Amino acid sequence: LASNTASEPSVAELSDGRVLVSPRHGLGKARGRLFLFSDDGGQSFSEKRYEPGIPIAGQGEILASELLGLGGAGTVRPIVCCGPAENKTRLTLMASLDDGRTWPVSRVLDDGSAANLALVALPGGEVGVLYERDKYRRLSFQRVDLAALIASR
Repeated sequence: LASNTASEPSVAELSDGRVLVSPRHGLGKARGRLFLFSDDGGQSFSEKRYEPGIPIAGQGEILASELLGLGGAGTVRPIVCCGPAENKTRLTLMASLDDGRTWPVSRVLDDGSAANLALVALPGGEVGVLYERDKYRRLSFQRVDLAALIASR
């Protein structure tokens, strides 16, 4: 993970026990999200992917599926990722239904400025997002019913 272009990583354990690490990544004008998969608890990475199409280029967070309490044995358990676009606007919440391979579920939570966020699993399958807005002058909190968001895709 040592790189002068990757920073602010988030970590989640996947349904099969692998670890997903996702730092923001910037190289010159290229910005996006880096996804690293580890089979050995983060000692090494068996797969590395750069996703320029993911709008989360600023500081972001990942929430592990087991914390969300959705689904049960044999059901899809989502991984949630949230963060702003490169210019620290357009805060977007995304969900993966296949352990971080694709991110087909998304909702823009705030079109304005957004930075420095935290995700939390709430009772009933909701996700809470606490973030700075209005160029760091205010804190905002939003609740998202993840099951309803996934069902509406």
